[in-house]
Amino acid sequence: MNVYLIRHAEAERISPLIKDSERKITTEGKQALENAIKFWKVAISQIDILLSSPYLRAKQTAEVVSASFNLTDKFFVDNKLAPGCKTKDIIELANMFKVEDIAFVGHQPDLSEHLEVLIADQSLNISFKPSTIAKISFEGKVKPQKGTLKYLLPTKFFK
Repeated sequence: MNVYLIRHAEAERISPLIKDSERKITTEGKQALENAIKFWKVAISQIDILLSSPYLRAKQTAEVVSASFNLTDKFFVDNKLAPGCKTKDIIELANMFKVEDIAFVGHQPDLSEHLEVLIADQSLNISFKPSTIAKISFEGKVKPQKGTLKYLLPTKFFK
């Protein structure tokens, strides 16, 4: 099984006037994401299921990914993926769907923590900038420390 971890695109700055859950992706963030996806499509033959955090910036990011990979009926929002998401929830969701390729759109620092738990038995210092994608492969079911990191690609890689 392949698990793709995707951080939402660049979002509006934190403001007392906007709830964190309602921050939108910026125009520049969307453009950077769309540019990165052109390259992702070279490396990713398919995504079977796309799951997103319920926060607006993550849903907007997932909508762009969904449209690019024709996942309209395979795109779901799950409250478990909101900020503070636990890696055990990622593992349970991945194994529940029983597909070969599953993608999660989420937030920092959660994604760094998920990647660390999925591939290592020690602490790692991983930076997940907006619109970064990581691919982790597993032999069979998703389990802690059993994944192999295939790549971790920030958007600046595609400029």
